Amino acid sequence: MPLSGAVLVTTPQAVSTFDVGKAISMFRQVNVDILGIVENMAGYAITGTVEGARAGTKVVIDTGLRRVEMATDASGRFETIVDVFGSGGAERLAKRHNFPVLGHIPLNPVVRVGGDGGDPVVVAEPESPISKSFQTVAGRVAQRLAIKAHQELPILQ
Repeated sequence: MPLSGAVLVTTPQAVSTFDVGKAISMFRQVNVDILGIVENMAGYAITGTVEGARAGTKVVIDTGLRRVEMATDASGRFETIVDVFGSGGAERLAKRHNFPVLGHIPLNPVVRVGGDGGDPVVVAEPESPISKSFQTVAGRVAQRLAIKAHQELPILQ
C-alpha cells in the first residue's frame, strides 16, 4: 500500500516536541512527506452550569497558572479550555520545519469513554466542541492529501 504521508502528533510540552523533532528527521531521511502536525492534550476542556445564572453571568476559574474568565449562556452553561500542559508546541515545530498545524485536540474524558465503548465522540456527540476539533483535523488532512495528489498530476502542454 503506498504511503501518502505522515501526520505527526505532539503535546505542548518541550519533551514531546523534542521527540517529534527526531521523528521529523527520520521521515525526511526516508523521503516521507509530512502532511502536518496535530497538538494533542491542547488544554483540558471544562464545561459546567451555574444553576440559576442568567446569560452573561461572569464565571472565574483559577487554574493555578492564571485566572480564566468567561460568561454563561442563557441556560447558565459555560465552557473553556485550560492550558494545563502549556501551549504552542505544534506551532513552534510547524514554523521551524515549514509544515502546517492541522489542529488542536483538548483533553476530554468523553473521548476515552467513547473509544473504549466503541462509540466515538464524533458519532455520539457530532456537534460537541471536541467532535468539531477532530472533524477539523480530518478535513485538513483530506485537504493536504488532495493538494499532494494535485501536485503529482502531469502538466499538459
